[in-house]
Amino acid sequence: MKKNIFITLMVLTLIGLIDSIYLYFIKITSTPIACFQGSTGCEVVNSSRYASIYGIPNGLIGLIGYTAILVLIIISKVNPSLLSKIRYLLFGFSLIGFLFSIYLIFVSIFILKAECPFCILSAIVMTSIFIISIFELKEST
Repeated sequence: MKKNIFITLMVLTLIGLIDSIYLYFIKITSTPIACFQGSTGCEVVNSSRYASIYGIPNGLIGLIGYTAILVLIIISKVNPSLLSKIRYLLFGFSLIGFLFSIYLIFVSIFILKAECPFCILSAIVMTSIFIISIFELKEST
């Protein structure tokens, strides 16, 4: 993995991780979410029945997903001999995250009719990681 790709993936993953930690913290502490001035979309989305899946808060799901991606990225640097396998795993994790993000953004816009900037940020980050993973996968073929 090239250095600039590694750094880009690290930065994106850390942004997603911080975003997920915040959303998970808000959910488990019932703290009001700090949304942009005048926006109520964050609270609508975070308090909806779609904010958890089978009782698992979406923030925790994101936290687990971004942590898994972070571990893969770190392993790729520590043990480059595993890079080809890691590329497939990175693609798989980011594909699942991308599809989950599409679902959540669809629900947010079309069902809840509310936008949460934190959720949109996570979707953008995961989409970016997914696109990079596609290019990385092509590198291994």
